[in-house]
Amino acid sequence: MQYKKYLIGFAVFGLLLINGKSFAQIVVSEYMNYTTAIGVNAQYNEWTELFVVGDNVDLRNYSIRDNNNAQTSWQPHVNFNNIPFWQHIRAGTIIVLRHRCTNVSGTPYVLDTDPSDGYLELCLEDTLYFNGGAFGGGLDNTMNIASGGDIIQLRNASGNHVHALSHKSSPGSSWGPISCPKINHASGLLNGQTVSITPGSTLTDYGFGGSCISGIAFTNVSATNTFGLANSATNKNFWRFIREPSFTAASIFPTTVLAGAPGSITFGWTPAVDPYPADGVIKYLILRNTFNFFGSPVDGTSYMLGQPMGFGSSVIGIVNSSTINTFTDNTVMNGLRYYYRVFAFKYGMDNINGNTYANERGSAYGTPSVLVNWPFTTPLPIELISFTGEYLEDRVLLNWSTATEINNDYFTIERSRDGLNF
Repeated sequence: MQYKKYLIGFAVFGLLLINGKSFAQIVVSEYMNYTTAIGVNAQYNEWTELFVVGDNVDLRNYSIRDNNNAQTSWQPHVNFNNIPFWQHIRAGTIIVLRHRCTNVSGTPYVLDTDPSDGYLELCLEDTLYFNGGAFGGGLDNTMNIASGGDIIQLRNASGNHVHALSHKSSPGSSWGPISCPKINHASGLLNGQTVSITPGSTLTDYGFGGSCISGIAFTNVSATNTFGLANSATNKNFWRFIREPSFTAASIFPTTVLAGAPGSITFGWTPAVDPYPADGVIKYLILRNTFNFFGSPVDGTSYMLGQPMGFGSSVIGIVNSSTINTFTDNTVMNGLRYYYRVFAFKYGMDNINGNTYANERGSAYGTPSVLVNWPFTTPLPIELISFTGEYLEDRVLLNWSTATEINNDYFTIERSRDGLNF
């Protein structure tokens, strides 16, 4: 997992994100148009994908809406319910909204309402999570993508614009008054095609920083969709960067070392940045080795205690709270050197697809890590009973006795003239 090569590029993004938090915490990443169905409305196969770029975002009373084929009139909007579920949405969460709760064949979608993996899949007709909109009957127009043109717009609880993604060869009268950030793809959509933000390497590509354009520079239309995934390789890097926790790299020493068979080593670190620790989203992965070489955890993969991590290192601990920033290893043996690396990470295994499904899904590990450096041989549990010295002409005869010597190999004797410098 090598992120250093593109961290410089994200410095500009970081400024945009900080300045943009007052008006945009979430963006429209992709939506799908479906036009062909036999006897059933096509919107039943459609969906919209959102991506959360802020952290601890309160989506209660947000709304989502679409326009008409000419981009001249808004359809009835859908509100996010005012419930705790939407109150603390974490950075990097992917939200796929099925426009209806069944497909064109009437089969209910399998949904995912567990946010622990940073992925949600819901349907807009589900009144447990949403309200409003015009569904069913002769006015089934809400979130019903039109081929010639449409706009998907997010608005906050005050009704103010947050983000919009749209398509039409020449934008209609509803597109112009929308403020930045917004992006319009300058063409229509065929059956089964999606419009997505591409390349999506920074927030600029989503219409931030004055790049609110109608064209094809920051969008792509394709019949090959990326449902629930990033839209390109560079977009995947951007998503992974957003999903990773903020953690400060450091090199530290243990706070306590106790000899024994086994003994213990205790150390602590500066906690990762976590605006809402109560949800347990941010955790720590701790690796151990007997020399200073380690493998690195890979985004999208969850690990177990004892699992090998390369170069002889293995997982020695998993701490399931960002606020617990100390660890004690009670399995160290006398006479060995120990090194540790602490990685902060967010989210757990992907609920739907399991382990190692995709780098931008499941667990997300921060690149910075804390090295715990203990390159000294752990003291042996030797109990000294007596120690005497006898002067013999030009020599000194030393004598000592011990009560216990566990795993001892030899003694090292140091000499000092002043009792201070040995």
